[in-house]
Order: sequence, then structure tokens, then C-alpha cells
Amino acid sequence: MKEFERLLNLLQVFKKTLSEEDWSNRCKEIKSKEEEIIMLLSKYENPEYFLAVQRAVKKCIKKRTYRKRKKRECQEMKKVSKAFREREHRRIDLWLEKMKEQVEKTR
Repeated sequence: MKEFERLLNLLQVFKKTLSEEDWSNRCKEIKSKEEEIIMLLSKYENPEYFLAVQRAVKKCIKKRTYRKRKKRECQEMKKVSKAFREREHRRIDLWLEKMKEQVEKTR
């Protein structure tokens, strides 16, 4: 509301200070801006456009959740793989120690 009051005061000042030609040019400019705004608003009020936007948003949400799920699955696979490698390394190290002990005993 304050914005409208400020603009009204500004227009009153312009009306007093601008020449008739400048004033009419300013009014034409304002009218063209108003038409642009109305055209843009009508685009957003169109139900088909609104449905298209909703579909696009749903698609983005699905894609984001899919990527998050895949990322979690990949991280889980990496954890499992790392745990498996660590177990195998421990098993191999134990086997190697046993072999070294057997070699030492036979000497």
C-alpha cells in the first residue's frame, strides 16, 4: 500500500513538473508496461500452463528422489565392498602369518 502511495505522489510531482508531451510519453510508457504485465499474468492464469508447470515440477521431484536413492545405493555398495575387502585382507593376513609360522617351525 505504501508503494502505491509513493507512486501516486511521484506521478503528481511528474504531472506538475513535466511538459504535456513528456507527460503523454510517460503515460504511454506506463500503459505499455501495464499491458506487458497483464499479458504475463494471463499466461500464468492459464490452466494448461499451470498443469504443465505442475508436471514439470513433479518430474523434477521424481528425478531428484531417483538420484538421491541411487546415490544412497551407491554409497551402501561402496560400504559393503570396503567391508568385504577389509575382511578378505584380514583373512589373507592371518593365512600369511600361519604360513610364516609353519615355515619357521619347519626350519
